[in-house]
Amino acid sequence: MEERLAQATVGLTGERRPVPEWSGSAEQFVAEVLPAGEPVVLRGAASDWPAMKAWSPSFFMDRLGHEPVRLLHMNPEDAGAGHYDGVDTTMGEALARLEEGNAAYLRFIPALMNYPDLQAQLDVAWLKARRGPLSPPGNLHLFIGGAGTDTGLHSAVPANLFTQVHGRKKWVLYPPSASPLFRPPMERAMYFASRFDPDAPDPEAFPEACRLPAMQAELTAGDVLYNPPFWWHKVSNPTVSIGVGFRWFPPHRCWQASPTQWLLTYLSVNPPFWVGAQLKLDFTKIFTTRWAG
Repeated sequence: MEERLAQATVGLTGERRPVPEWSGSAEQFVAEVLPAGEPVVLRGAASDWPAMKAWSPSFFMDRLGHEPVRLLHMNPEDAGAGHYDGVDTTMGEALARLEEGNAAYLRFIPALMNYPDLQAQLDVAWLKARRGPLSPPGNLHLFIGGAGTDTGLHSAVPANLFTQVHGRKKWVLYPPSASPLFRPPMERAMYFASRFDPDAPDPEAFPEACRLPAMQAELTAGDVLYNPPFWWHKVSNPTVSIGVGFRWFPPHRCWQASPTQWLLTYLSVNPPFWVGAQLKLDFTKIFTTRWAG
């Protein structure tokens, strides 16, 4: 059934090709992958990190159940609607919903930044070595999603090395040049979102987008995906999934990817760009903040 649905979707939305797989040293990544400005999958690059064996929903229930978190409403039906809503709760309460079979998705959780012992279960030095020159320190964001959860099509300024730790995660990606066809609302925000759903395309609302080719990838534990600045992506979790996004802000790569989106981001007011920098790219706050200035 899934295969037939996938074939039907390809027919509606244009060709999908796998994200290329890549392997090499940090120096080669900086010299080859970053300037190319396209996604790659580093298959199994993190397979020997301690987190691959240790992390699970129950691990975080025990370790960080007390942590306050904000659950963002970023499902495909919410994307492109402008301001995102958030519900404040604790990680323990959100993870309890996962265990009960309810579809909870913890997105952009910044808690790892406060726990050096948890960071030590990742190879943060490996991630930082692939930022390239002229890049500030990166930030770690935790993602824990229930089976069947997803995030609607969106793009944003940071570069991202996303490490899959537990379960499976599917990505569908489009280049920044496709932005006009997705008709994102101009909210003067630090991010862009669209109601176009690659897995349920609407040819009446998005006739041009339905014909766009896309890249796709499925990550399993130990895989790392590089998502360059401003690349559009929809992400879905076929299983309970845990992953970590390592995001950093390379101004020259952002300009290379899309001068238009870079200028719109720099001139954002919801919130202003400098507020986003102060928030250290904490998207749980950036997505739900409206600036009164």
